[in-house]
Amino acid sequence: MTIYIYGSESFKSEINAVLRHSNIKFRLDDKGEVKELKTLEELKAAIEENPNNIYLIDDSKIIKKNILTDK
Repeated sequence: MTIYIYGSESFKSEINAVLRHSNIKFRLDDKGEVKELKTLEELKAAIEENPNNIYLIDDSKIIKKNILTDK
């Protein structure tokens, strides 16, 4: 299992702190790891490769539909 983190630097830092505090990084099996994604393209490729991994995405990076942009 791989945990992917996509978001701002402060979000990535906060998530890494939570993972360290909860010892998640040490509980992952030999094949598991934590990776930080820098671009939306990297995120898309990672999801296409294995959608069953864990993806932690910063709320500020989520594209939200807007009534004005729908038309």
